Amino acid sequence: MPFVSSSLNPYLNYHRPCLFATEVPDPRKPGRIKRKYFPKDAMTPLEKLTGLPDASSFLRPGITIETLTRTACQLTDLQAAEQLYKARAALFKTTLRRTA
Repeated sequence: MPFVSSSLNPYLNYHRPCLFATEVPDPRKPGRIKRKYFPKDAMTPLEKLTGLPDASSFLRPGITIETLTRTACQLTDLQAAEQLYKARAALFKTTLRRTA
């Protein structure tokens, strides 16, 4: 689990953009909602969280938006991807060595 908590989760939550759906009523089927994915809706999970009203209410006690933002700004997106790649390569190297 050290790989997940130290490398994968920070990359996914702070640096990897995700597409979030915009819900639009479907004109052909009244009462149905269609999910559309627009380029403007591409953002990291942290950016989505900070865009929510009263975002701090979703956080654990002792965690603030400012500390999360500071953590995200420690590395650029490219540096975080390179760090993840190196950690993943080291993980596979140890895994392959054990199975051989």
